[in-house]
Formats: sequence, structure tokens, C-alpha cells
Amino acid sequence: MRMKVSRRVLVAAAAFVAAMALSATPASAVPEASGYCNWNGGTYICADGILGPYTFPSGQVEYWVIGTSHAVWTYYNDVNGAWHWKSLGGYTDTGASYVYYSGWAVTIEVIGSDHYSVYCDTRGDQQSSGWSGWKLC
Repeated sequence: MRMKVSRRVLVAAAAFVAAMALSATPASAVPEASGYCNWNGGTYICADGILGPYTFPSGQVEYWVIGTSHAVWTYYNDVNGAWHWKSLGGYTDTGASYVYYSGWAVTIEVIGSDHYSVYCDTRGDQQSSGWSGWKLC
């Protein structure tokens, strides 16, 4: 069965999709000609976007981006509410995705520099836990 869709419906749908895409980008994260975006004092690759937020049981919040050196960076607030940037290292040409999160435990997944292998970095399941370091998933 073939469905006929009017041009007006298609234009309206395209406008809606464009509006949704723009609303997902923070106002301060406007792309520069270099392909980099500045956001809360950090610079990241615009095309990879911002992953998060993830809110931990304490109310602390964390975001992840791919920095200009292609390392994964985290932007998080501490128990006092101060915000910090920290590199998780690694190298990727693709955006990060968190594939598992429960309570304090979070796993970040990226494609490695070979454009094929999948690497993971896992944060432990306690408030005081740190990141494990990158390993093949």
C-alpha cells in the first residue's frame, strides 16, 4: 500500500525535527567554525555531542564529552556542588555512550582509534568508587 503525504506535512515534520535537534544542544554550546563547541569552561567536538546528564543517588550529576584530543572527558559536580572537568583518557573518533547505569555504577562505551574495537570504562558501585580505566568490552 502506498501512502501519499502532502508537502505541508513533510515541511512541518522537518521543522519539528530541526527544532528538537536544536533544543538538545545547550545554548552555550554553539558550534564554532573549527567544529569545536565550548561549554561550561571546556571544549569538545561538537559532532559527538554531550552525553548525560546522569544523576547519582546523592543528587550529584555527571556529563561526558569527547575533547579536542579525542579523549573522553567528564564534567561533574562534587558533594559541595562545585563543578569539575576530568579526563578519562583514551582515544576515540566517535561519541561516548553509557550502556549501563544503576545507582553509582556507570559504564561508558566508545569505539577505539582502529574504528572497530569497543572499549569500556566502568565506575564502581559505591559513592567513593573511581573509574576502572579503558579495556576491551
